[in-house]
Amino acid sequence: MTIAKRLIILLAVPLLILVVIGIFTRQQLAHIEERTRFVMESRVVALARLGDISRSFAEMRVSVRGFLLAEDATMQAKARATYDKSRSELNLLLEDYADKRVSSDKGRRLVNDFRTMSRVWISGADEVISLAAAGRKDEANALLSGQMSDIGSSLSDVTRDWIEHNEAFAMSAGQEAMGAIENSRRNLLLAVLGALALSSALGWLTYRSIVRPIRSLEISVKSIAAGNYTQAVPFTQATDETGELARSIEVLKQGAAAMEEQRWIKSNTAKIMAGLQGSSSLAEFGQRFISSLVPMLGGGVAGFYAVEGNQDRLRRVVGYGLAEGAQPQDSFCFGDGLVGQCAQERKSITLTGPPAGYLEISSGLGKAAPVQVIAWPIISQDTLLGVVEIASFRSFSTHEQGLLGELLPLVAMSMEVIQRNLRTHDLLDQVKHQNFLADMALDMTHCGYWHVDYSDPEYYYQSERAARIVGEEIKPDGRYHLHDEWFTRLEE
Repeated sequence: MTIAKRLIILLAVPLLILVVIGIFTRQQLAHIEERTRFVMESRVVALARLGDISRSFAEMRVSVRGFLLAEDATMQAKARATYDKSRSELNLLLEDYADKRVSSDKGRRLVNDFRTMSRVWISGADEVISLAAAGRKDEANALLSGQMSDIGSSLSDVTRDWIEHNEAFAMSAGQEAMGAIENSRRNLLLAVLGALALSSALGWLTYRSIVRPIRSLEISVKSIAAGNYTQAVPFTQATDETGELARSIEVLKQGAAAMEEQRWIKSNTAKIMAGLQGSSSLAEFGQRFISSLVPMLGGGVAGFYAVEGNQDRLRRVVGYGLAEGAQPQDSFCFGDGLVGQCAQERKSITLTGPPAGYLEISSGLGKAAPVQVIAWPIISQDTLLGVVEIASFRSFSTHEQGLLGELLPLVAMSMEVIQRNLRTHDLLDQVKHQNFLADMALDMTHCGYWHVDYSDPEYYYQSERAARIVGEEIKPDGRYHLHDEWFTRLEE
């Protein structure tokens, strides 16, 4: 997943959580509204209707007593009208309550009991009014104070129970509404906390998936800048922008490592070649060469071999780090041993893990067998000039092998130059010696110690003193063959 997608998710999830919280809050508010409306429209209205019913029934009772106490027909008519009106209101209120306000079986039972008993009381009230209208007030008073009084008491008990039931029911509904509010508050708090936890977890995961790779890559870049090219660049296998950045850093690291390797090779090649300048002999040349090369390759022991004049044998010119008492072979025929085989094939040969007793690298603190032995040919223009053999405690790295590949052709050229110079020097020494002998012969001729008899030109004569000077055999007759003895000495 790319960083862009992660950031989009990080922004979208909180927004989605807010939408979910909004929907959840709306549902909770709707539930609270439902419970509150139930309390308001059902229980509160029911209590109000119950109060109206009680008021209407009380007005009816007052109207009946007023009718009995009326002194004239006008007052009776007024009391009767009030009674009839209260009676109609009571019937309407009971019908409304029975149809809309009953919410439990007990409430329905109480409504039915009140309606039944109120019908009985209303029937008695009608009879009382009829008796009073007929002038039989004593009978009406007796009926009102007797049977109707008992019914009225029963109705009062039913009304009281009915009111208590509705109050309890209203209290229960109110408590449920408060409970719904409390549950909604708790659920909303839990939803907010869950949203915060989810957003925090998502933010932490996003932070970890972005910041941690960036910091690791920063450490890698600093390591590369410090010249450490061995540490692997992390997250190169990632498929997001971090992986692309890591792969770019890996490319830069490889390029920087290659440049550093070439710089190391070039600088050390130049250093070694500068040290070879001014060598006066092949032994000095070889000693300077391996003394500079072996420490750069991590130490060990080495031998420098040169091809002898007959071109079929190698002779060890110098050694490096060879232990005292060791008896390495000084010369090899082509194809003989590791050095000879390298010379014959004209390519490097590596011997890994030599057996015990093959060779030891020793110091003042200890000694151990090498891990690797390698021989490289020294070739200039298809001409084998020598072989260098090195034993070390470890395998050579890529840049060390690159150093040898860069250095050995230059060493071969320098070796060829110094061998040519040495041969020229030898030829000059021979010419000087020959000139010395010729000059000496002339000088001895002028002094009478040496002369040629032209009657016998193949021989020359010299005195005993002259023979001692030139180092020849003293002959009694002093007669020497010019070609076999004098010219041969000049050639030598």
